[in-house]
Amino acid sequence: MSMGSKANLNAKKLQWVEFGRTLEDWRSQHFRSALAFCNTHGLSVSYKAYADFERGVALPSMNVLLEVAKHLKVGPLLAALRWTEVQMPDASLKDYFRSLQTAESAGKFGSRNAKKESPRFDNTWVMGPADQELLKKNPWLIDLVFGLLPTFPAEKSFTDIVLPRGVPVKELLNKQLKDWIKGGYLIASKKGIRLRYPFVQIPDNDEWFEFRQKNFERVAQVVLGNLEPHTLRQSSYREILTRTMTPDRAKDWVKALTDLAEKFGSNEFTASPASAEKGQYSMLLLFGPRQKTKRDL
Repeated sequence: MSMGSKANLNAKKLQWVEFGRTLEDWRSQHFRSALAFCNTHGLSVSYKAYADFERGVALPSMNVLLEVAKHLKVGPLLAALRWTEVQMPDASLKDYFRSLQTAESAGKFGSRNAKKESPRFDNTWVMGPADQELLKKNPWLIDLVFGLLPTFPAEKSFTDIVLPRGVPVKELLNKQLKDWIKGGYLIASKKGIRLRYPFVQIPDNDEWFEFRQKNFERVAQVVLGNLEPHTLRQSSYREILTRTMTPDRAKDWVKALTDLAEKFGSNEFTASPASAEKGQYSMLLLFGPRQKTKRDL
């Protein structure tokens, strides 16, 4: 058998590797290994058969999928949509079923089993000192990471990721994202990249204060540079308001703005018609005293 024939055969054997990675992610949230999962739950298939599912060698039947999803506490509709997505023959259909997964994860279908997931220690990537050093050198990486959240748990195609001029995909994977991929926070394939966890957190503490300040300034410059007179009050907004108020009233406004930020941050992006123009929008909220008070000095 020629080398080319062997390569094609291997590719065919692993044609469901995309779904296998998803299954591994679901299982790893509850069990350290596939063997531990199978030993705990008496599945209707053997350990070898289940292991083949995670390796991408085989795709489970719908009945087996629902059985596994139940044990792994994954909603049946979400599991079925992911299972269907990987079998679609073209990108447009895959995008459609991916958008349905996003809506189901947000509970937009009203399903009795659809529960919006909340950040926990075991499902959140909390960035640390090493991550901060990498972001200081490459501030644009934070946009890349947070740009992967709307497509979770599916990967985002490299063709849909905007990279700085002069940074090819190969360099991105082998240099800028090398440690994150090695650490398991990002999972890359030949076609794209995805997050391992549904939530990402940048600590809001003294150690990250300077980075947050500079990142705010960076994004503000980008957004201000993209504003056009004809878009204001239509698809963009800019305003400065100044009021005299007491510290207690200021606290009320901080709470109101926090609620607004959470509402914007929890927005799930579903697929738009193919003809619809899509874009990435940023909301920057800044509220504070125009001068330091005696209490601050």
